[in-house]
Amino acid sequence: MDFDKKGDVIAKEHIATPKLFRQGKDWNLFQLPTHKDHFYDIHRYEFDTMIKISNNDQCHVLTLVEGTSLLLETKRGMRQRFNFGETFVVPAACGTYTLTNENKTTCKVLKAFVKSEKVKSSMMAKVTTEQHIDPNSKNL
Repeated sequence: MDFDKKGDVIAKEHIATPKLFRQGKDWNLFQLPTHKDHFYDIHRYEFDTMIKISNNDQCHVLTLVEGTSLLLETKRGMRQRFNFGETFVVPAACGTYTLTNENKTTCKVLKAFVKSEKVKSSMMAKVTTEQHIDPNSKNL
């Protein structure tokens, strides 16, 4: 724990203030900024009917935080219903998926994912490590 972080530092650097990131006809996408040292980012979708999401080859962890239920459908046709408060994972291999609101009120869904720069840096670290492996090593 870092006890030097208090007062204005907490309000400025550690409390997320939602920012409208994108919007469409009946949906909004908000970014809930995380601290620069956090490896993950949080978005909140708010939609009335349905929204199509591309995961850009990243795993998404989602939670239905407002609304009764929604239907998840992948581009391969897999369908699954999720209810209020449930958390679910959409694998990176899924690609594009659709969330359909099954209510008459707005659905709100939180989405957590690894920040792009963290993915790039971990991939570069892996490539660098792989380049220095000794194939004759007994530790393989």
